[in-house]
Amino acid sequence: MTCVATQEGMVLLDERSGRYWQLNTTGTLILRHLLHGETPRQAAAALAHRYPEAAARATEDVDQLLSTLRERHLLADPPETPPAPSPSPSLGPDPDPDPDPDPGATLPPPGRITPAHRVLAVLCAAVAAPLARARPRHIRAVLHLLRHGAAPATPEQTAAARHAVVTASARCAAARSCLHRSLATTLLCRARGTWPTWCTGVRTEPFGAHAWVAVDGEPIGEPAHERGYTTIISVPPLIRAAARGRLAWW
Repeated sequence: MTCVATQEGMVLLDERSGRYWQLNTTGTLILRHLLHGETPRQAAAALAHRYPEAAARATEDVDQLLSTLRERHLLADPPETPPAPSPSPSLGPDPDPDPDPDPGATLPPPGRITPAHRVLAVLCAAVAAPLARARPRHIRAVLHLLRHGAAPATPEQTAAARHAVVTASARCAAARSCLHRSLATTLLCRARGTWPTWCTGVRTEPFGAHAWVAVDGEPIGEPAHERGYTTIISVPPLIRAAARGRLAWW
């Protein structure tokens, strides 16, 4: 499970199923205390201290959150019960866990590429198709393996790869195909010996998931309305540099 803080609380990604879950501020407070090694009783006490007006409900709120986490298979072992506080924790699944929920997203019109580049882009798009249907943890594992030996991609190289897959593949050019498009772009960069940063993330108002490629933290080819996502998973390039007379890997 991967957790990321948001302005409204926290978003959880179950990398086995690919489903997102959203916690409100109360649920986030409880989970933070549990993740820091505290018992449910201690988490309830912290909740009661934070929301004294709702202290009588603290134990119930903690129990409710733990029960929901166990039901969703996000918690392995059922810990002990606790005491006392506030608005009930909200843990709800994203109704559409697939990335790129914005049907209004528009991509630039396809341009011209050489026949050789088109063939390579089509192959990368074909390889990306089954990968896009895999679980997030499997996607991450495959990309971690493939990035070895690749140089960091420049913005120009990444933009050229994205342009090629959008031009060569109708599926990659579709508005709701951000995961397929970002993976195909990453694979095409790798076929050319480079690697961008592959990212997937969420926004909460309204809730949506998205996947994209970036260089030095800057999304490549993303229109303004597709910015502002909080990154949950990223696979950056491995950077090799000379440091004090030896090679070091980050």
